[in-house]
Amino acid sequence: MVETAKKAGIDPEIVESGIRELMDEGGAMSQRSGCCGKSENDKPFAERTRTRVENTIRTLVIADIHLGIEWELYHSGISIPSQVEKRTARIREYIKKVDPERIVLLGDIKHNVPRTSWQEKQEVPAFLEELAGFAPVDIMPGNHDGDIGELIPENVTMHNMRGFVIDGVGYFHGHTWPDDALLCASQVVMSHNHPTIRLVDTLGHGVSEPVWIRTRFIEKRSWNIMETCCGAILR
Repeated sequence: MVETAKKAGIDPEIVESGIRELMDEGGAMSQRSGCCGKSENDKPFAERTRTRVENTIRTLVIADIHLGIEWELYHSGISIPSQVEKRTARIREYIKKVDPERIVLLGDIKHNVPRTSWQEKQEVPAFLEELAGFAPVDIMPGNHDGDIGELIPENVTMHNMRGFVIDGVGYFHGHTWPDDALLCASQVVMSHNHPTIRLVDTLGHGVSEPVWIRTRFIEKRSWNIMETCCGAILR
């Protein structure tokens, strides 16, 4: 983010000061108590696309993959090849690095609504089968996941769209009101909103960067809103 600020002609000290302020208010996961403990990565939370948090289960969380989006783009006049292999390769790198004991797909695995494209019918089952070969897979349906139940292999678990709790951490996509169980969790991870920060220079030129949002919902319970198509490694 600091490098992006430099390119936009914005004083990096301002950005670094903002990051420090966020850290002072919310802290990195390494400074949190409750269901999540010490992090192995002490970089500011806003500069990470993934994080590893010590708990009893090491979980890789992936959000908003949108497999099959190329089909919609094609019908809008934009033709690009399928990106499923690139996305799968990126996830393989995550898996290789952390060796997760569980994989959570936090919604919008597929893209097209209300119908499912032929591309999704081919790619989604094969994608899920591969992930399930590494660790148990839990799916939290998102607003783009209509009829995804027909594409899920038997060795993959699909949960209610209002969310679920694993190992003291709550998960839900973010397009519905969360289940009551999530309101009692000290940490909740959600996606759906695709948060970004826009940096604008004195000439009005702006650049946007994907970010995480860390906030409080009730008392000391922490909510983490993931950026698009990224991984959070929770243990």
